[in-house]
Amino acid sequence: FDLETLAVRLVDELAGRSGRALASSVAVPPLTTVPGAVLPFFEGEIFAQAGRRPEAREAYERALMFDSTFAMASFRLSMLLESIGLREEAIAASDRAVGLSASMTEGERRRLDAWRAYEWGNVEQALPMFEALAASRAPDPDVWLTLAEIRFHWGPQLGVPRQEADSAFRALLGVTPD
Repeated sequence: FDLETLAVRLVDELAGRSGRALASSVAVPPLTTVPGAVLPFFEGEIFAQAGRRPEAREAYERALMFDSTFAMASFRLSMLLESIGLREEAIAASDRAVGLSASMTEGERRRLDAWRAYEWGNVEQALPMFEALAASRAPDPDVWLTLAEIRFHWGPQLGVPRQEADSAFRALLGVTPD
């Protein structure tokens, strides 16, 4: 088996153990070469999807203790920290992810770039980036949530009709497990 196949099996097993089903289209990120970092990373993903933010944070941080060069763990930790209002820590984690982004796929780098534009408040730049991600990727709840939030909160200033925010929220509901 290759590492990606093993990671998919790990996600399936972890999701089953937690009583949650992850969307079958969840893309497996480029992984660390440090085996001990894989399990806490995917635990973080499961906790984050379940809305268990403190546990997700701890899991991502544990993954980074095993491998401080794990770009996806830094990126996902950044998103989580931003969602709980820890902006300075989020930016530090995001900066770390950018510095390590050479290990990410092109698609994940585009996602990171869109996140950075959003994180820095450049919604005019972030909006088309998230629209392109939503159109080009497998259904991704994080992409649809951020797109919906941008359209809802900044849509009127950007000339985006309210119906487009509504459609993004409907799409989000269509890709989330519950």
